[in-house]
Amino acid sequence: MKVGTDGVLLGAWAEAREGHLLDVGTGTGLIAIMLAQRTQTSQICGVEIDAEAASQAQQNVSASPWSERVEVVHDDVFKMETTAMYDEIVSNPPFYTSSPSSSSAARDVARRALPQFFPRLAAFVSRHLKDDGVFEVVLPADVADDFVYMCWEQDLHLKRQTKIYTRQGKPCKRILLAFSRQQRPPLKDALAISDASGAYTGEYTALTRDFYLNV
Repeated sequence: MKVGTDGVLLGAWAEAREGHLLDVGTGTGLIAIMLAQRTQTSQICGVEIDAEAASQAQQNVSASPWSERVEVVHDDVFKMETTAMYDEIVSNPPFYTSSPSSSSAARDVARRALPQFFPRLAAFVSRHLKDDGVFEVVLPADVADDFVYMCWEQDLHLKRQTKIYTRQGKPCKRILLAFSRQQRPPLKDALAISDASGAYTGEYTALTRDFYLNV
């Protein structure tokens, strides 16, 4: 699982607070490193269940300028024995709850979620998010409403929502969601990655220019 647009979007869109941050399912460490780049003092923990991905994440973190502030943990986040509380939790989770197997078992683990994954994620965040913390996630548009309800059941309320369009005029494929414990009307907006000609839009460039070499 290499660098993908979903991860770049979430890493650039998240609030990136100062404090203790957690990246659930860090993969190659992309979002954790982006959060380190965007903060001054934050301590960031990236948890990854796949051993090979965790190893690659550690290599990427070690090669970055922010290695002293990013920790990679190879573990199942739902089985970790921790009482840690976080100022911000982010996740680019596995999202195909039913799909054919690929030729890679590791890819299947990363991309296919068991039906109970999403409620377990919402419950985990509810236990480990500070009272004034924020939780951000990127999801396919067709599962976002269900996940918002799961979070509401855990006293996590929608704070912000951005619909992502890969190209202007095309259907929404991804949604960025932010949750907090405070219940108030959420901010809602939209962002197109490219225009009708396929060129990056100004809004996407403005959001992500600090993370690409040629945008």
